[in-house]
Amino acid sequence: MNTADRSIALVDAALRRRFRFISFPPNYTALIDYYDDFEDLEDVRETAQTDSNPYRSLVALSILALRELNDQIVDTPDLGKGKQIGHSYLMGPENVSEVLDAWRYEILPLLEEYYFGQFDRIREELFRGSGDRLFHWEMEEIADFTADDLRRTLANLGGIPLAEPETETEEDTQNTLNLTYYWGRNYLNLWVVCYLHPSVYLWIKMQDDNNREFNIAGSIAFTIIYFALVVMVVLV
Repeated sequence: MNTADRSIALVDAALRRRFRFISFPPNYTALIDYYDDFEDLEDVRETAQTDSNPYRSLVALSILALRELNDQIVDTPDLGKGKQIGHSYLMGPENVSEVLDAWRYEILPLLEEYYFGQFDRIREELFRGSGDRLFHWEMEEIADFTADDLRRTLANLGGIPLAEPETETEEDTQNTLNLTYYWGRNYLNLWVVCYLHPSVYLWIKMQDDNNREFNIAGSIAFTIIYFALVVMVVLV
């Protein structure tokens, strides 16, 4: 039954007089029982917060986030209890990738349809001003998010503090390595220029900055002149 379409209100009322209607809201108990890892809602919360298994943790966070989203939907006047997200979306995923796909290709597009593309309302009413990891708000589209993006957004939505620090992406790791190399290289150059002779420093500098081949003869000549000056200073 399309309860939102007022153009068929008379037909809807006529049908309702002839049938019985059974409410079938999201059943979180059935969803928890579907997974053998959980005993009750408190167990789901504990798993979401402390479990190091990525799959169990993401499933637990998804259950809690689904409850939170449905509570917000029920309280939204133009949506109501008839628009709640069904528990079946989370029954079936057997790994992290499948949980990720359930959110990316089923649950989030459903929310977009409910709000007729009003992404500002999705952000403010459902995600309380957050959700930047899952949506491109300016472009008004669902982002290509990672499992860690989803996990942290769902934790924030459900008010679940996560035990471990945020997972570092491959790009962040590379940036850290580059920064470490940069500072290590500069400290090495400083040590060389202070404690070794300038020819070695000159070689490091040329190799690092320009990748030019170093003139060995020039280095030897520079070294001889350097040590000659040192001997002259010592003798005098």
